[in-house]
Amino acid sequence: MNEFLHSHLYLFSQLLSLSLYIVGLAILFSYRKSILFASIVTTPQAFYALFLVPDYWNPPRIMILGVGLEDFLFSFLSGGLIWMAVIFVMKKNIKFQISLIPVLIRFFYVCLFGLIFFVILYLAGVKGIWNPFITMLAWSIFILLYRPGYQRIFFTVSVLSLLIYGFLLKIVFLLWPSVPMMWVSENLSGWFLMDIPLEELIFAFLYGGSYSMALSFFFNLQVPSKKNGFLTKYKTGFPVLKKGC
Repeated sequence: MNEFLHSHLYLFSQLLSLSLYIVGLAILFSYRKSILFASIVTTPQAFYALFLVPDYWNPPRIMILGVGLEDFLFSFLSGGLIWMAVIFVMKKNIKFQISLIPVLIRFFYVCLFGLIFFVILYLAGVKGIWNPFITMLAWSIFILLYRPGYQRIFFTVSVLSLLIYGFLLKIVFLLWPSVPMMWVSENLSGWFLMDIPLEELIFAFLYGGSYSMALSFFFNLQVPSKKNGFLTKYKTGFPVLKKGC
C-alpha cells in the first residue's frame, strides 16, 4: 500500500484541489457550464510537462502521451478554479459569452501566441520553468494592453492563485513529506518560503494571472465602466450571456 501511495503522490495530491473545485462548483452552480468549459479549454496545457520533466519536476506518474494523467487533472481543475476566481472578482457585474465558434477562434489565437513565444525563447536558450514564466508574463502584458479593463481581474486572481496554491501545497507537504523531493533541487534557485520553492510561488502568481486573462478573452468578458456603470463592449458579433452559463 505504501509503495502504491508513493508512486501516485502527484495524483493523490490533486484530491485537495478536487475538493476545492467541488465546493466552488456547488457554490457557483448557476455558472456550472462556463466553469466546466473553462476546465476543458485549459486541459491541453498539461503538455507543458513535456518541457519541464525531468529537469525541473520529476514526480512518479501514470504515464500517457508523454505526460501523466495527473497533469491533465491538474490542468482541468486549475482552469475551473481560476474561472471561479474571475466570477468572484466580478461578482454581479459579470457578463460573458460561451458561443463555441468564437471561443475556439480565440483559443487558437492564444495557443498560437503561446507557441510562437515559447519556441522563440526555447531557440534563444531559455528553457526549463523560466520559459513558461516569461511566456505567461508576455501574454498577460499583451492582453492587458489590448483590454486594460482586465487589470483588476489580473492582479486579484494572481494573488488569490498564489495564496490558494501555496496553502494547498503546504498541506500536501505536511501530508506527504516526500513530495518536495520531486523537484530537481540542483535546478532550483535555492530560495524557499515556508519550505515551498520560490519558483512554485512565481508559477502560481503568473499562472493565475495569465489564465484569468486567457479565459476572460476566450469568453469575451465585459467589464464595468467607471464613468456610467455600463459594461464596456468589446468588438463581438455574438450575443453576451450572463448567469445560467
